[in-house]
Amino acid sequence: MGDIIYDNIINTVEECGNMGGIGTKVYAAPLSFFKSLALKKDCSVDRQFDEINLFSEGVDELLPGKALFEVYSTMEKGSLISEGQGEVDGMSHKINLKLFTPGLTSKGLAIRNIPNQSWIFYVKTGTQMFRVGNKMYPAKMAPDGQAGTGDAVASAKGNEMNFFSYEQGPAGEIVDIAAIEAMTNAIDESLTAIFDPADGDKGEVVAVTPSITFSEAVKSAETGITLTPAELAVFISLKKVDFNGDYAGDISFTAAIVTDTVITVTPDANLTLDETYEVKFDNSKILSSAEQGRVNGANFARFGTADV
Repeated sequence: MGDIIYDNIINTVEECGNMGGIGTKVYAAPLSFFKSLALKKDCSVDRQFDEINLFSEGVDELLPGKALFEVYSTMEKGSLISEGQGEVDGMSHKINLKLFTPGLTSKGLAIRNIPNQSWIFYVKTGTQMFRVGNKMYPAKMAPDGQAGTGDAVASAKGNEMNFFSYEQGPAGEIVDIAAIEAMTNAIDESLTAIFDPADGDKGEVVAVTPSITFSEAVKSAETGITLTPAELAVFISLKKVDFNGDYAGDISFTAAIVTDTVITVTPDANLTLDETYEVKFDNSKILSSAEQGRVNGANFARFGTADV
């Protein structure tokens, strides 16, 4: 049994507010679409107090050609609740997700015709995202909720759906929200990215100019045309990484794209000796021009500098 490194539980909302409810956009896919799903840290290893509820082991990854789809849920009619259940030595949590889609459209009602499907949902609240469903207990539709017109002109005509799953603890939190949102685009198996320096390289000069070379032409997911320097400044990141693997600071840079396939990242000043850095691109924003798909493989590389 691993140790738990405890910490203070402080009031983080005193000056920030604490708005409830879920976002109007929920992401979903059948469990069968997934190649892998991340897990929380196992209780057999040491765990920091603030990482126990994170899906930090492994990654959520879809099979090639699969993508998440979006479910719109009316504001203030959806919720995500983790409900404790069991006994003192047998406690677990039932995760309840309520959604309401307005109108009685064929698409909106289609999901009611497949009530035994196994689902994975991603739900945002504020700046956080939580996952409902896992391999052992995928989210299932509960035999309740109503789809109908209401009884008055002012009624909210629509489809209320309730889903549930089970976890050892509350609904687990997603570590990399951008990676989940990127999965609304399927992977283009022919699109790969080569980093220079490559991931794991050591001994790079402090004047290094990292580059990313794509196997085919890429474009902006937002405009559908060639990436601009202004977009690259947002879609690309260059960060210093500390000994624990956490981000230790942003490095300012200028980025450019050459012939639609090569992105250069030029730091505004030389990097520091004996440090680790990460170059990363947002794979929800840079897509293949032909298939409009995400890169097949990693979207970042970490490298070290040395005096050579």
